[in-house]
Amino acid sequence: MAFSKSLQLKGGDTKYELSPEIKKYTLLDLGFSNTKSGNFAYKKSIDPESPFSKNAMKLKITINSDMAEFKMAIVDGNEMNDVDIFSNDKHLEERDQFNFIMQNMILRKVFRRV
Repeated sequence: MAFSKSLQLKGGDTKYELSPEIKKYTLLDLGFSNTKSGNFAYKKSIDPESPFSKNAMKLKITINSDMAEFKMAIVDGNEMNDVDIFSNDKHLEERDQFNFIMQNMILRKVFRRV
């Protein structure tokens, strides 16, 4: 997946873009880490029942080094396939966890809804 200025997850109805007020230290406070190429990477489980399970779905976000573009996906446990948590009610708990994480990032001015 390539970097983009705005993004809508598979099956989701909300489009996100980076906030113009984004700060490097906020990213680090929220759990982003620096990659070798200078990007900021975030990878957290969205499974509320067993977040440390290796089979848990994960939210992956990468923000490029100049904080102008990003990529985001919800992936399965082996991180190979994108997962759609929005199309049916099978993943309600994961959807709630995702919405909680994104709401926190919106409040901290990392993202904004478009």
